[in-house]
Amino acid sequence: MNCPCCNKEVKPIPFELKSTFQSSKRSIEENPAWLRQIMCQCYVLGVTTAYLSRMELMGDWKIRDGNRPTLSAYKLEFSQEELNKNWEWFKNRKLLYETVLETSELLPKILALPPGGSYECSWCHYKDQCKGEE
Repeated sequence: MNCPCCNKEVKPIPFELKSTFQSSKRSIEENPAWLRQIMCQCYVLGVTTAYLSRMELMGDWKIRDGNRPTLSAYKLEFSQEELNKNWEWFKNRKLLYETVLETSELLPKILALPPGGSYECSWCHYKDQCKGEE
């Protein structure tokens, strides 16, 4: 892609804007799915830098301040090794998903949930049908 101003070749840099009810005091690392997604975008575009903005709808949850929304911005830097590892993880997840489609059987929780994703169980309408333990 060429810059419209100077016509020099530039690589696009991924940018995400996310909104959440999570407190602005929480670390961005507490959103592993967001990081995995943006790492895939970096991998596909052949870059190691991305930008992520997080709009915290309830601010830092301090009632005395009126829970005003806050906006945080992050410049994310990844190593190519991190991006490669993440890409392999997604390719393996794809294979697991294809297995579910072929067999129509749910995976055991230990395979179905990404590490640190057990909080998702409370929202899942298949939680009573899951096999195995976390």
